[in-house]
Amino acid sequence: MRFLRTIVSGWNKPRIDLRSPLTFRNAFLFPLQCPGAVWGVLVGGFLLLIPVLGFALNMGCRLRMVGRMQRGLSPWPCWREPLILWRKGLLATVTIVGYHLPALAVLALALLLRRLDLLLLALSFGMAATFLLPGFMTFYAHDGKVEHLKRPDRALFRVLKGGRLYLKAWGIGIVACLLSFTGLLFFGVGFAWTSVWFWRVAAFCFSRVFSEQYDLLT
Repeated sequence: MRFLRTIVSGWNKPRIDLRSPLTFRNAFLFPLQCPGAVWGVLVGGFLLLIPVLGFALNMGCRLRMVGRMQRGLSPWPCWREPLILWRKGLLATVTIVGYHLPALAVLALALLLRRLDLLLLALSFGMAATFLLPGFMTFYAHDGKVEHLKRPDRALFRVLKGGRLYLKAWGIGIVACLLSFTGLLFFGVGFAWTSVWFWRVAAFCFSRVFSEQYDLLT
């Protein structure tokens, strides 16, 4: 009975949160550190098999996890209130697409005209847009204000001010992204779960940086 009580009491209890040091070990273990965390990844992987809906729900789930940690709560359970997760995740997803529209437009033109220079320009635009995304995600997770999604200028200011710690977060995220492709070895579908793991690693890294820099932890 004591063993069962220990499991139940620790089901959603994190050992790694936004107050933990930003290291490869902490980032990689964060999404798998307790039974509740593993369960969250399993559910996220199954949902990701549903086009659009699954992506938006996973996005909303990550926002919920970050917001709870900023308030000093456990990020798990993270799949409650699915309608709220869907709404917040969909707004964030639409914003991400909006940030990348210039890159997509130039890419379409590059393919149409078969121009290598335009293709490189599209790649540059896409990388710049992706670099900006953490500049609003952590703050949207904190208070849910849509205003954060409409201010790329503020996102740019924040990422430029992020310094070495922000670059370190990117370094960890890139390594995690590359590792996530090992999921393709499991008949292809394994990538659904390894990508959920990767996005939660990234969420931990970037929210760890900005939550500390802007005093978002309570």
